[in-house]
Amino acid sequence: MVEQIRPQIDQPDPAWPSVFAGIAIPTLAIGGGPQSFVPSEHVEQLGRIMPDCPVGSLDTGHLVHATDPEGFVRLVRVHLDHV
Repeated sequence: MVEQIRPQIDQPDPAWPSVFAGIAIPTLAIGGGPQSFVPSEHVEQLGRIMPDCPVGSLDTGHLVHATDPEGFVRLVRVHLDHV
């Protein structure tokens, strides 16, 4: 699986921003902070590209839901309360 995904990580399709910009439903992006292999600036960029996408962060690394389930649920509940 990594062999299939790695090219998209290293050289993402330039159409991705327009795909995300077309998502019309409220979406929450949660980053895992400096321990995550996904840079925070990429998560923040996603929040700017999508029309209704607040960004949250937990200092957990990539598996935010598994590492800090209470924090993850808290962020999701706050988001759902505003949808």
